[in-house]
Amino acid sequence: TASHQSLIPDSWFNLYRSLIELRRGEPDLRGPDIDWLDGDGPDGAGDVVRFKRGCLTVIANVGSATNNVGVDGQVVYSTTGRSGRVEQSDSLEPTEAIVVRGST
Repeated sequence: TASHQSLIPDSWFNLYRSLIELRRGEPDLRGPDIDWLDGDGPDGAGDVVRFKRGCLTVIANVGSATNNVGVDGQVVYSTTGRSGRVEQSDSLEPTEAIVVRGST
């Protein structure tokens, strides 16, 4: 139940709630435009989905193997509790997703 999930810090319920809070606080996440990076996209064949909205980049590893993050910047959201800076060569674990500010 939601009341039980709310007591577990890394539950999907709480991850989703924190993502909603981030979206409310970041105007770049509210617009309709998405800039797909490096050929990634809804029809791409890659295991990592990357898209940019303003100064933020969303990166999600949807594959079953570890992949590179592919961007540099400051982590502002993570499904795994990751924080600090990431670099292009840093690893992104399977099913991990992050939102990065000031990425290149």
